[in-house]
Amino acid sequence: DFLKKLDETGGLKLESFSTRVTTDYCFNIRKKTATTDEIIDILYDVTTLNEKEKCLLTALAILPAENQPLKLLIELFKPEDKLMFSKELNNLAHKGWIFTDTHSYRISPIVQKIILHKNRERLENCGQVLAINTTVLLEIAQTKDNPVDKFMLAPYGKAIEQVFAQANTPEIGKLQNNLALVLKDLGDYGGAKEIKEKAVHS
Repeated sequence: DFLKKLDETGGLKLESFSTRVTTDYCFNIRKKTATTDEIIDILYDVTTLNEKEKCLLTALAILPAENQPLKLLIELFKPEDKLMFSKELNNLAHKGWIFTDTHSYRISPIVQKIILHKNRERLENCGQVLAINTTVLLEIAQTKDNPVDKFMLAPYGKAIEQVFAQANTPEIGKLQNNLALVLKDLGDYGGAKEIKEKAVHS
């Protein structure tokens, strides 16, 4: 329900759905209690992160909120230093922003919504590398007979396309075109047609 309300209000605030969290302690000392919105602001304070961490967390929030194998994240981000990239992911995990089992990383849907809302102005900049590399991976997937590769990449292509759908650049047009071809191969003709039409206007 909480995640649904965040969707309805566009991100960080529950606004009219926000309530004060009453406790016996506050009642006894007659102190004004915090609202859920105030608590969210404190719990998800991104000002404690440096710019590089904010950008990486923002990029991770663009991806589907599910376990992301480290090997796949390396393919998506193409970091120059893979060991440093792994350390940066672990730092975010140690700070409580993402979960990890050392082999994969996951952001919770609620944190995802809040980060996308708080960092909406850096989405394009932080997600650019994802768009470029995913476009290439989708193109490579078309040459493979194994449908697993296409099935695995399709959700990533969709998630990134949704963020950059309004960009209307040749690069995003190519991403949309490659995604449409993969969706067609997977039998999602309606989805392929919808994405293809977007690509035509990019």
